[in-house]
Amino acid sequence: MYLHDAIIKVLTITAIPMTPNDIAQLVNSQKLYKRKDGQPIPTSQISARVNNYPQLFYKNDSKIGLVSRRTTYTNSKPVVENSELPIKDLAKSIDDTWDVCKISGIREAGFLSQGTLGMLLRQGLPSNTKLNQCGLYAITIPFNYRPGYFDQEKAKNRGNVINPWSAEKLKAKWVANVDLVYYGIAGAKSHRPLKKRLNDLLRHGNGKITDRGPHKGGEILWQLLDYKDFTLWVLPTNGPPVPRDYENQILQKFCEKMGKLPFANRQL
Repeated sequence: MYLHDAIIKVLTITAIPMTPNDIAQLVNSQKLYKRKDGQPIPTSQISARVNNYPQLFYKNDSKIGLVSRRTTYTNSKPVVENSELPIKDLAKSIDDTWDVCKISGIREAGFLSQGTLGMLLRQGLPSNTKLNQCGLYAITIPFNYRPGYFDQEKAKNRGNVINPWSAEKLKAKWVANVDLVYYGIAGAKSHRPLKKRLNDLLRHGNGKITDRGPHKGGEILWQLLDYKDFTLWVLPTNGPPVPRDYENQILQKFCEKMGKLPFANRQL
């Protein structure tokens, strides 16, 4: 794979513009391109390669995007290009036509990428009007990700896990050969927008927690090494009980196929 192909792959997976530094981190962590000297790709090389291919990439507000997916900006935060798509009726989609375990499946269902957790933890959520609605969200791992874990003591010291698990328990919970590590919802019983629930998720990931949360569910996600390379996806829906009904169908289908829940989900 040429370097520009690796950059295209990263931007296709995340589906939103990224800084050269974020792109370099993902190219290196996923081993998409290898230099002859074996050294990691520096940020400067990403920028130089992008400059050589204006037909493929554009720059806006220090971020790089794909020309084929040109995105507009508001207040220096990306607005997802297809954020105004109509809400998809998942009740007609959660069947054998799409795979709830794979990125390709959630794309088919209409989930929209919001970027990597590393970027979102630093910069916050993108400006996306659909985040004002209830809905589902999902977290996926990079291609060829190999799980590793922060042990209980290190996880506790990092400050973003209230009740860390042992390495043995985490290994037993891991689900191999899938892209999805977590499904969540906003709006289970009352109208709660995705934006509020996802901000809770990011605050928890940044260690702004009490003994109750704010996003205690799925927190073993933060015990996985390289979680900053994971991607967050959202699917806006109508209000309750729709998000919970859809989540139950998705998790049941996941269990039927894999024999257990996604890694960071603990119950149906």
